[in-house]
Amino acid sequence: MMTQPALARGVRTAAPYTQGPPSPPAIIIPSLAQEGARSVSINPSTVTAFDTHLTPEDLAIITGGRTQTAVDPASTWQYEARRLAQPILDFLYLGPNHVVKNSTFMAREGITFVLVIADSLLSGLGRTTAERARQMGLAADVIYVSDSQDLIRVFSEAVGTINSHLLDVYHRVGGWANREGSGEGETRGGNGEGETRGGNGKVLVCCETGNERSAAIVAAYLMSVFGKDSIRAMQFIGLRRFCVNFDDDMKYLLKTYEDILFAQRDVRRASPEKIHQGVGMKEGMFGGGFKQQQGGKRRVEDLMEVDDEMMDDFGGADMDAERYHGRGFAPFVERQQRFAARQR
Repeated sequence: MMTQPALARGVRTAAPYTQGPPSPPAIIIPSLAQEGARSVSINPSTVTAFDTHLTPEDLAIITGGRTQTAVDPASTWQYEARRLAQPILDFLYLGPNHVVKNSTFMAREGITFVLVIADSLLSGLGRTTAERARQMGLAADVIYVSDSQDLIRVFSEAVGTINSHLLDVYHRVGGWANREGSGEGETRGGNGEGETRGGNGKVLVCCETGNERSAAIVAAYLMSVFGKDSIRAMQFIGLRRFCVNFDDDMKYLLKTYEDILFAQRDVRRASPEKIHQGVGMKEGMFGGGFKQQQGGKRRVEDLMEVDDEMMDDFGGADMDAERYHGRGFAPFVERQQRFAARQR
């Protein structure tokens, strides 16, 4: 039981004590009904694709520049569909491991690569699934994770693996098709101008259920290649595969990955001159450091006094204002101040 410490004379607590650390804010994935929409559409992002080492040409090859649209499946989804795989994008599928056994489905959908997300304690299951795919003449790879929190370590690896396969299929199949005039790798109009679609690489990302770890990998792919934030990525996947399960820990994990991606973009947008001056981050980018009152703590005003030029580089003077929003609460107050306020 937490006991209240002794306080100095004339001081009282402004709120009751609570046990345990504060709970993080809940991350809510809004439904389409809440947003007053019937569908969600996403487009490839050349800005975020740069972070995944894709050129604009590579991005066009992989995505074709097409708009991807998902509609609310609540009225049409069937319980049995959880045992199948659904196309999240027209070239990226999500489902459970045992879908690989369905050779009819794999051939009909044109799957060319199977990426298995396996628990490191159940490594045999991942190897078995990958071997079954190879026996069908498909490319396959396994990424092992010790637990869900370990996923953030492999997000970039998984995104790179998917993109590498799709580009490889294009250059092996689509490139030769263009030369031979077969038309399979032709450039044709569609949802995007000058839409490029060489080859027909398609990837199935799977785990034991197809609802958790593999779903997180697909969400990371949408965030990296399509520039979506974590909430929009999870919402889009839920519209395509209604049974996915993003628990609170997974939501916070994807939010952390989102912050990492945004930080990478901020660094890339920063002034190259300041980055390469060879001075410390605090001194070089904040004009000699923060000011501090003599013999006291730094105030909010001191923290907000930063170099104007640096603020312009990073997008405006309001960049850091959200950190101090709603911080008017004081845990302790002086009794004399409260008494004087009542007298007035």
